[in-house]
Amino acid sequence: DSPAVTPTSPFEPDKSSIHRTGALIFLACFILIPMAFEFIDNRVKSPWDIEVFLGWDLIAGIPKISTIKEAERPLIVGNELDDGLMESFRSMFSRIQMNSTADGPKSILITSAIPSEGKSLLAANLAYSCANHGRRTILLDFDLRRPGLHKFCGVSNDKGLLTLINEIHGEHGTEPERNALTEIYPNLYVLPSGGKTRAATEMLARPDFDILLSNLKKLCDILIIDSPPVGLFPDSMAMARKVDEVLCVIRYG
Repeated sequence: DSPAVTPTSPFEPDKSSIHRTGALIFLACFILIPMAFEFIDNRVKSPWDIEVFLGWDLIAGIPKISTIKEAERPLIVGNELDDGLMESFRSMFSRIQMNSTADGPKSILITSAIPSEGKSLLAANLAYSCANHGRRTILLDFDLRRPGLHKFCGVSNDKGLLTLINEIHGEHGTEPERNALTEIYPNLYVLPSGGKTRAATEMLARPDFDILLSNLKKLCDILIIDSPPVGLFPDSMAMARKVDEVLCVIRYG
């Protein structure tokens, strides 16, 4: 047996073990676990997320939209409600002009993955911005399941896209389309949906629709089309083949 000796350090608590355990807990709580959550979090929170994970170009970011009352959001540019937000839409207009592959009249489809991401308010404010830049602009409501542009534009929805398409019989001049447009702002005209339908894809397959779309392009410099969420309905996917460019609106988070 070894002779008893006076201990030089306490047996308990083991300070070195405590230090090691504390360091591991710190590493797990403040480094490893946050990194794991970030790795599995697939929400969009930055331009980097858009460009790296989705492979798309970020045209613009619209900040602090929540500071504007919901009913007034489509009129931010039209009513000059916020200088910072207006500057964001000016930047969006400029980026679209720079990145566009279309030389002539542009047709731009605006959609989102799910409802309530802001596609209609973005379509409206972009249309106002285009008009402010001297472009003759038509804002078309192609959300034929839940039309809403006519409400904030203050126009009737009795006549519009659906009534026009039903009146077309072969090729004709642009007079019917011109008469269906309502000027709501200098250089800005709106064509409401003219009702509701679930048969949008069938309507798009008709030759009459191509005639209507061609005639609308003759009447404007930029045609902006508000469409249903692409993640819920096939309407936007079918319409995307008939336009020059597509903008997808993604809500933060």
